[in-house]
Amino acid sequence: MHTTKCPLCGAKDAKNIETINADDLVGLYVNAYKADFSYLFKQSEIQYYQCNNCDLKFFFPSVTGDENFYNILQKTDLYYVDDKEEYKIASEYITEKDDVLEIGCGKAAFSKKINCKSYTGLEFSANAKALAEQGGVHIINQTIQEHARSNANKYDVVCTFQVLEHVDCNELFAFLKAAVDCLKAGGRLIISVPSADSFLSEMANSVLNLPPHHQSHWPDKSLKKVAGIFNLDILCFKHDTIALQNKGEYLSVKLRHFLAFRHRLIEPKQNIFQKIALRILRLIPVKIQFFIIDRVKPNGHSITAVFRKIVVK
Repeated sequence: MHTTKCPLCGAKDAKNIETINADDLVGLYVNAYKADFSYLFKQSEIQYYQCNNCDLKFFFPSVTGDENFYNILQKTDLYYVDDKEEYKIASEYITEKDDVLEIGCGKAAFSKKINCKSYTGLEFSANAKALAEQGGVHIINQTIQEHARSNANKYDVVCTFQVLEHVDCNELFAFLKAAVDCLKAGGRLIISVPSADSFLSEMANSVLNLPPHHQSHWPDKSLKKVAGIFNLDILCFKHDTIALQNKGEYLSVKLRHFLAFRHRLIEPKQNIFQKIALRILRLIPVKIQFFIIDRVKPNGHSITAVFRKIVVK
């Protein structure tokens, strides 16, 4: 089995767990968004790996979206959501005395949820930047690596919500290092990512959890490894509660497991197990579905971690 180097911990024994046909990916985006992104793919196949050391799952080679790609995705109402559970978790670790930096701030919805001394957002999307600036928010068109060169040890809090999974795997380590470099000693790094220990990682054809949108998938173990790699303490590690709109997806995933369905990221054709799972699900009253989920209390969409930069004496 072919192996490659992990972009997070550097271990050289990440194993190949799936090969993805680029044409299948292109087809999923055509079906979902009526848009052809084939021009972003330079290879006919993409490999999906998992690190044997830190559990990070990642795609290679990286195929990342350009501004046209994100402009099309942003046309949907749910792409930038103003109220998120991760915002509430993060706000508990921010005070009115803090200088805050948000990486990949979108339209800067989080800036409206906190009371802090200063807020700076980094954002590349021209559309999102324009929306943020309409609200008087200070936005810089810069990578975190560029920003860190002239802003080392400047911020009390550096946060990034639903961004890390988009980062090109070739830049992942440098991205995290730059975020930590921007923190003062004792400062807090807040990261929220889709949880690979939730129903999300087991959904087939989940187009927004695949390239060119997502480059990596984060189990709890991988996110906790960030602390050791970058000399951080863990202050908080919390999963979202499962949202109403995700409860049906969760049950569908569990039914497919019960039917011994082998999970793959892409299923070009709906197989017999998927059809049976969907038919069974339709027969179960919604109230009973929700009762089962409320008793099980499964992980929701995202995991939020709050780290503290260790003071070196």
